[in-house]
Formats: sequence, structure tokens, C-alpha cells
Amino acid sequence: MAKTIAGIGLTAIVLFIFGFLYWGISPLPYTALNSAADQEAALADIKRHFPDTGAYMVPAAANMELLAEGSQAVVYVDHEIPASQPDPASMALGLVHNILMALVVFLLLRHQEGMSQHLKTGALVGLAAVVVIEGSDTLWWLYPLSWKIHSVVYHFLCFVLAAALLSKFMPARQE
Repeated sequence: MAKTIAGIGLTAIVLFIFGFLYWGISPLPYTALNSAADQEAALADIKRHFPDTGAYMVPAAANMELLAEGSQAVVYVDHEIPASQPDPASMALGLVHNILMALVVFLLLRHQEGMSQHLKTGALVGLAAVVVIEGSDTLWWLYPLSWKIHSVVYHFLCFVLAAALLSKFMPARQE
């Protein structure tokens, strides 16, 4: 049991570091995002038109006839940016999220034998997750594929990496 807990904990820490390297250090994912021509004016307009933290759909579902004008957007607004970047509470929640992910991957692998089987399972579950989640975001929620492809790569690699690490901590099967 201690070996399993250690494996889940180590996997969570490695995933946390991987996430920091991928999203925090690497500029690559952010090359897919556009910038407003006037950042200060855009922020002022966000505060004026989207007064509350949350998700907005423009046009709203009640005004879909406005689609004939040719534009639509889903806007995610956060007016409660923490004073410190990165926010310690967000970092702690990110680590808890990675612990939960490692636990789920462990539960998927626990009745299987060997690294190759674990990697296959990690890859298949990762593939299923990105097809459903990232595909839905692209098809239904207006996320551009150029942005979501970075999430696809990251999330798929998280599952494979978790499976590879956890494979080393799987308890020996009792016959």
C-alpha cells in the first residue's frame, strides 16, 4: 500500500512539473493565441460589457438571430485575478488535481500486467479523453483547433506519462 501511495504521489509531482514546463516555461502553446490590437482598450471593454466573472456567449442563446451579423464568441472572464502570480491556492488545487488523475490512472492499470500493457492503456484512455473533451471544445464551443491541439498533446502525454510512472509502482499480482 505504501508503494502505491508513493507512486501516486510521485506521479502527481512529475505531472505538476511537466505541466509547469509545458504551460509555464514553453512559449509554444501561446503561439496559437491572437492578441487584441489595443490591450488596454480591450480590458476596459471587457470590464464594461462583461461585468461579472464567468462565461459569456455572444450572441446569447436568446438572441441567436444576431448570428446573421456574422460573428459569435464565447468569452471567459475572470475579474478576480489573484495578487500573486502564480496563485498559491491555484497551485495547491493543481497538485490535488494531479493526485486525482494519478489515482484514476492507477485504478485503470491495477488489474493489468507489464509496462507495455500499461502504456497501451494510458495511450488509449488519453486518446479517448482528448477526442471527447478537446474535440467537443473545438466542435461545439468555438475553440480554435490551433489552440486546442496544444491541449491535445499535453493531455495525451499526461496519461502516457502517468501510466509509465505508475507501472513502476504496481503491486505484484497474487496468484
